[in-house]
Amino acid sequence: GVARIARLQRLSNLLRLARLVQFFKMAFWRTHQQTWAWLARARWVRVLNNGVCLLWIVHLLACGWYLCAVLHDNPEQTWVNRRMVDAEGEVSLLTRGPLDQWVHAFYFVLTVFTTVGFGDMSAVTNGEIVFVCITMIVGTVVNSIIISEVITIVTAVDKRHDFIAQQHDLVEAFAAHTELDETCQKMMRAWISYNATRMLSNRYDREEAKALITDKSMPRSLLKRLPGSLFNGALIVNTFVTLGRNPVEAPPRLPLLLALAVCRGQYAFGEIVYQKHDLAVCVFLVLSGTFADVARPSPSGGVDETVEHPQREESDICIDVEGRTGAQSKGMRRLCTMTELCEQPRSQHLYPYNLHGANSFFGLKGVLHGGERMSTVRCESEAGGAVLTVQKPELLSLMQEFPHCAMAWRIQSWRQEQRRLSLRSQLTGGMSLKR
Repeated sequence: GVARIARLQRLSNLLRLARLVQFFKMAFWRTHQQTWAWLARARWVRVLNNGVCLLWIVHLLACGWYLCAVLHDNPEQTWVNRRMVDAEGEVSLLTRGPLDQWVHAFYFVLTVFTTVGFGDMSAVTNGEIVFVCITMIVGTVVNSIIISEVITIVTAVDKRHDFIAQQHDLVEAFAAHTELDETCQKMMRAWISYNATRMLSNRYDREEAKALITDKSMPRSLLKRLPGSLFNGALIVNTFVTLGRNPVEAPPRLPLLLALAVCRGQYAFGEIVYQKHDLAVCVFLVLSGTFADVARPSPSGGVDETVEHPQREESDICIDVEGRTGAQSKGMRRLCTMTELCEQPRSQHLYPYNLHGANSFFGLKGVLHGGERMSTVRCESEAGGAVLTVQKPELLSLMQEFPHCAMAWRIQSWRQEQRRLSLRSQLTGGMSLKR
């Protein structure tokens, strides 16, 4: 019994050790994941991979060329014996070791692959002739593929850098037209570089995609299945689509066309989505997190206010266009990153009174009626929140294509505004949101 207990204790210790090893493996992988991702995207690594692949194939065929001599009945009639390795032409390669013979075989196959053909080595026996013919065919195909791939990698323009360059040219043209100061230009260029990946992900030919979705030949089974798969099923259950009905009753092409119009956005805790008097240009569909209309409490009810952004002295702004953290720059000017430049306005004096959770939407009233925002909305989730934004032109286009939905959206926006005003009137004291 004592021995069995001891074995169980050793087994328990081994299991703990295995868990510890697994933990260190996971920590090591997470630490080096970004490094490996960068190496996979680096051009020189991709060129090096193609070069190694070419040399590996040459090595395999060099081994085959060497076997042509080894498997021959009389080695003195093969290329190994005909190949001389001294200046006087008296020492045959047959007298040297396997490594020297492999080096000469590798050299010969590489000259065939690169179509150089110095003529110092050639095929004489039937086996050598057949193998060289096969090598020339394989070399023509493999060498063409690898060389074309390398040329493509070297000459291809990186999409992200090309997009950033185009947007920077656009900023310069806008600055020249509006006489924009240099600091604002740098801030705009930094913002573009910081968000280039997200901007590119939202750029595709929407008209072509719309023509594909509205094609009458699309199978009915596929048309029914697609809406439930959009954004992992979050779009079809949003109240902007259902409008109080069963999601199955929604027109199947409505969520598909809506998915073409939306762009995904992410907000951090305490980040202002929009504030009072902002131009209402889009509607927000909540995917995750909690957002809320916020106002300043007062004895007579909440008061919608705008919030002030932190001011920076002109001498303190020195922007890194690529958005990387840098060291001290010239003089006393500090290098600011986009995270610092996007510092949120101070809104601690505003408290939530109207919540918008997952599968809800907000911001419709200002788009359809007022033209400007009547309240301030802030992200209230500590883990942040994700939304889908529908721009005003796309929304108006959907309202023309689905008139019954347009009427329901107008009614819903009026109800949302009435509910917001009612809740705001009850905001007489500050109360933070318990998450």
